[in-house]
Amino acid sequence: MLKVKHPLFSGLLCSALCATLLSMWGFSGTQAYAQTSTYTDLFKANPDASYILVFAFPSSAWLDWSSPSRLARTTLQSQIAKRLYHYPSSIGHAQIAWSCKMPDGTRLQGATGQTGEEHAQGISALTQGWGLSLLELVYNDGHLESPAEVEQRLQVGAKAEQFSWLGFQVKPSQCQRLAEFVKAYDQAGAAVNYGFPVDPLKLEGGGCTSFANAAVEKAGIPFPLNRYWLRKYEMPLTQMGRQSTLPAFTRLVPQARVPQENRAVSLTGFLWGDISWARAGEASVTFSYYDPELFYENFLHLENAHRQQIGLKTKAPIRTESYDEFQLPLKNASDNWMKELMQKQTPLKLGVIHQTSGLIVDLSRTPE
Repeated sequence: MLKVKHPLFSGLLCSALCATLLSMWGFSGTQAYAQTSTYTDLFKANPDASYILVFAFPSSAWLDWSSPSRLARTTLQSQIAKRLYHYPSSIGHAQIAWSCKMPDGTRLQGATGQTGEEHAQGISALTQGWGLSLLELVYNDGHLESPAEVEQRLQVGAKAEQFSWLGFQVKPSQCQRLAEFVKAYDQAGAAVNYGFPVDPLKLEGGGCTSFANAAVEKAGIPFPLNRYWLRKYEMPLTQMGRQSTLPAFTRLVPQARVPQENRAVSLTGFLWGDISWARAGEASVTFSYYDPELFYENFLHLENAHRQQIGLKTKAPIRTESYDEFQLPLKNASDNWMKELMQKQTPLKLGVIHQTSGLIVDLSRTPE
């Protein structure tokens, strides 16, 4: 089991659980930092360039994915931490921003992120007995965040020091492809569907991270690390439930992999038991998830490699005492990609958004 550097006091858990349930039921070389405050100021600093930015916010408290039970408990702790300390996200979040130079010389700018689950559907599903099947549910209260909502979360994340970001200087055509994808996604009404089973690349809907990943993929940026943003687990069928009634603002999509028969999974087992992921040979369903914590760590690893190169102090890239089986490959791949960029003398620099530095990689002359 991974140890967390800054765990919450477990004594908060019981009383906060009651409160939660009750509420549910009611910034090359040695160049100095550019003095930017918002992401739009960063765009204005180089008006002839096209940019794509990805913002990452970790969960308020570390989510322990080593088992479903630990995940359930730490998710609850994270929800408590968000309420107590006004952190930017309880389960983690990702957003994008872009500034494209158009053929006529004008600029196309925007910022957004997929969000949803505004009605505590996840907790409702657990209390109703859906168990791990909640990961196969889609919440139909989703929407694309406005630039104002993006800016608000950036300010909260920067103040709480729970925010990292990565910038790409790209070809105008790549930036335009991202903007076109966001427009098509919005016009298709996909944003109302917030969840894991839906595919943003098919304009079905998505989660915050799957949407951000889809936007990067659609842009055609030569970025090889997004596959390391994924976590993958085997969900035991015995811990997947089904009920005749769905929580409000929730739907089952045809591709949802849930039991055909109604059966309940105990919430008590999830919170206080020791439920594990499926063992070898056990009937299971594969669950893949773009983890915002891995986005957050990835951007810090990349920035740290550049900081080391120019003699600046590095940041703490992880919130645990050791790396798990998904964190370590991400770190190694991040370090290797930065070595490759440096060998190719790819332009790198640091930028600042709300006093939070991040790496900007110039891929505008890199073949697609």
